[in-house]
Amino acid sequence: MSSVLLMLRRFATATGLCTRARYDEGTRAQCEAAEGKAAQDKATWGKATRNQLIAGVVMIVLMSALFSGCSARAFENLKTQVGVSEVRVDGRTFKVFTLAALNTGEDPVKLKFSSGMQFDFVVTAKHGTEVWRWSSGKAAIMMLTEREIAPGELAVHSVVWDGTDTTGAPVPPGEYDVYAEVLTKPRLITARVPFMLPGRQP
Repeated sequence: MSSVLLMLRRFATATGLCTRARYDEGTRAQCEAAEGKAAQDKATWGKATRNQLIAGVVMIVLMSALFSGCSARAFENLKTQVGVSEVRVDGRTFKVFTLAALNTGEDPVKLKFSSGMQFDFVVTAKHGTEVWRWSSGKAAIMMLTEREIAPGELAVHSVVWDGTDTTGAPVPPGEYDVYAEVLTKPRLITARVPFMLPGRQP
C-alpha cells in the first residue's frame, strides 16, 4: 500500500512541477527528472500487476487439477453399467437404455454437474461411428447441480431410442453398441453393450 501511495505522490509532484515549468524556467530540469521517475514507477506498477494476474491464473489451474483428482478418487466405489431392453408397439421396436450407478462404498458419493444435463447415451455402429446421441438437439439449464448417491444405493436413468439417427432418419437393422456417460468432471463412461436392432415388421 505504501509503495502505491509513493508512486501517486511522485506523479502528483511531476504534474505540479511541469505546470510551473511553463512559467518558471528554473523548475524545467526538476520537471523532466520528476516525469522520468513517474514513468519508471508506472512501468514497474504495470509489470507487478501482470505478474499478480499470471500468478492468479496459475493458482486457479492448480486448484482445478486438484479438484479433479479428488473427484476421481471419490468415484472409485461408484460402479456404472448400461442395460438394454426392448419394447415392441404396432410393429415398431423401441430400445430402452438404462444407466445404473451403484455405490459400493461406505460413504456417500456426491456427483457435481456443470449443467442440468447429468447423463447421456450414445449409439454407435459396429465400426465405431456415432449413430445417435440422446443429448443431440436438447437444451440444458446452465447451472451447477449435484446428486448424492448413498452407500448401497442404485441410481438409474432411462431413455427411449426409436431407431433413428441424429437427423431423424431410420437406421438399418443390424448390430449396434450403446454406452452411457455420467457428465461429471471427470466424465464417467460405461463399457459398450452390443444389441440387435430388428427391422420393422407388419
